[in-house]
Formats: sequence, structure tokens, C-alpha cells
Amino acid sequence: MKRWLLAFFACVAPLAAGGPAAAQSALATRRCDSARARARSDAALLFGPELVVQALHVPLVGDTSGAGAFVGSGYQVRASLGMDALDLPRGVLALDLAAAECARARSFETLEDSFASSEASSLIAGPEARVESLSRTLPALRALVRQGEVQLAEGLWTREQVTSLRSRVGALVRERAGARAEIARLRARDEGEPTRPQEALERHRSDLLRHERVASELRRLSAWHLNVRVGAIPVAPMDWYGVVELSWDFGGIALHLAEDEYLDARRRELWDPGSRAQRRVERFEADARARLTEARDNGRSLRTEIEVVDAQIDALEGADTAAASFALAMTRVRRAELAAELAAHEAVEAALLRLLEESP
Repeated sequence: MKRWLLAFFACVAPLAAGGPAAAQSALATRRCDSARARARSDAALLFGPELVVQALHVPLVGDTSGAGAFVGSGYQVRASLGMDALDLPRGVLALDLAAAECARARSFETLEDSFASSEASSLIAGPEARVESLSRTLPALRALVRQGEVQLAEGLWTREQVTSLRSRVGALVRERAGARAEIARLRARDEGEPTRPQEALERHRSDLLRHERVASELRRLSAWHLNVRVGAIPVAPMDWYGVVELSWDFGGIALHLAEDEYLDARRRELWDPGSRAQRRVERFEADARARLTEARDNGRSLRTEIEVVDAQIDALEGADTAAASFALAMTRVRRAELAAELAAHEAVEAALLRLLEESP
């Protein structure tokens, strides 16, 4: 009852103003707006008293002399204000139901967005790591190209060798540009801070069940009525009357039991492991685990290849021939290519681990 009264006084001001509550979020969806407007419409009638004007003909019971048993002509006009006192909590619950509907709609949007945002967060990690790795190594690779041009001028390298080296380094520059474009494309799809689909599903289930509970609480009140009415009779002298009427439908017992049964069934339905939403989340997580396995396998393969390339670099650094210097330059470019590829796979692996909340 205390909660109802507090909510009632909190809601009277916006109803009187005829507009939405000042604290309403600017990000409210159209569904939230329509649900709140409908609830304010319903609550306006539930919170307001009812004006009744009656014109009565009073039977002249016991009239034997023609003067009548009552003072007056046998007609009477009355005016009264009254309401069902339980309409106050009904109005509060109607507003609460709209808030639950809004929360339900927003959590559903969050659930839908969680799939795209989670996928985008894992996809964007690879290009970002690739750009970072290439940005670190490209200055040194450009220096190798300049050294090759010096070797060409001294007659130690051929023009074809310098062109080949420049082409490999240029390919890495284009690869970095392509990765940046991919990052921009993925960020355009970004739905904000990613939410794990399973967490979003649990929140949506809770909001759905809260909506059902508020609706059930509102239905339970339908068995009860507490009518209070006060009226005035314009006679001389002025008189008044009052009526207080409490009624309860015996069907309320069955209603109460049926509502408990419904909520229990709805809870089992929402948390059913075979539900469509749960299967969708499980398919998403299975796909993420497959991508995680692929990223780990590729990472192991790249680390092995990098070890071989590092051994080749160590061997070539000890040589002092023009052919060895060209081979060393090309091998360093290959090392940069592999490092960028490894960084991308490791970043994807880390992003997928965060998404799945698994340890490395």
C-alpha cells in the first residue's frame, strides 16, 4: 500500500500537466512512448472521481391523506462524487505496467543488438591489431627500401630486386589501409558497449517476468471493489448523504490460484533450455568457440613459422654478400607480415575469450 501511495503522488503531477514525466529518458523508443501514453490515459480515469447527478421520483409510501409521507412533491435531485478506492492502486499498477512494458521492449532491443555488437567487437579486434603491428614495422621496412636503392646505386643489387622489395613493402602499406577501412566499416555497425548475448537474454527474461507479475497483480484486484460516494441533496435545509460499499467476488479465490499457476508456467516457459531464444544464444556461442579454435590453431602455426624466419634472419645477418643482404631484407619483410597476421589472430582470440568469459 505504501508503494502504491508513493507512486500515486509521483504520477499525479505529470497527469495534471497532460504531458510526459520530466524524468522520461530522451532515448525512449516509440513503443515506450505509446505504452506510457496509454497508461496515462487509463490512469487518468482511475485516479479521478466520478460525478453523478440523479433525478429521483420518490414513491409516496403510506399516503392516505393526499399530503404524502415525505416533504416535497415526490421528486428529488441529487449530486454526488464517488470512486472505487481500489482504482488508486489499479491506476498505479497501470503505470507500473507501462514501465515494465518499456523495460521489456528495451531489453529485447539489447538482446537483438548483443549479437551484432558482440560479433563486431571480435571482428574489429583483428584489423586493429594488424594496423598497430604494421604501423610499428613499416618505418623500418621503408628504411630497408632506401638501403636497397643505395645498394642499386652501388651496383650491388639489381633493379628487379629493388622493385621486388618495394612491391612487398607497398603491399603491406595497402594491407594497413585496407585494415583501417575494415575498422571504419565495423565501427559503423557498432551498437555501443557489447553485451554478452546470454546476459542480455537473462535480463530480457527477468523483464518479461516482471511485466507478467505486474499484469497479474492488476488482474487480482478485479475481484475487489471499495466504492465510496458522498452527495448533496439541494433541499431546504441542505442535506447530504454518504455510501461506503465493499464487495468481493468469490471467483477471486479461483482467480488467485490461476494467476499463481500462470506465473509458474510462464517462468518455466521463459527459462526452458529448449526455448528459441536460448537455442539462438547457444548457436552464437558455438560459432564463437569454433572461431576461437581457428584463431588458436592459426596462432600456433604462425608462431612456428616466425621461429623458422627468425632462424633464417640470424643466419643471414652473418653473411656479407649482396645476395645475402637482399635475402635478409626480404626475410625481414616476411617477418613483419607474419607478425601482423599473428597479432590479428591473438587479438581475435582475446576478444572471443572475453565474449565467452573463458580463460586462455
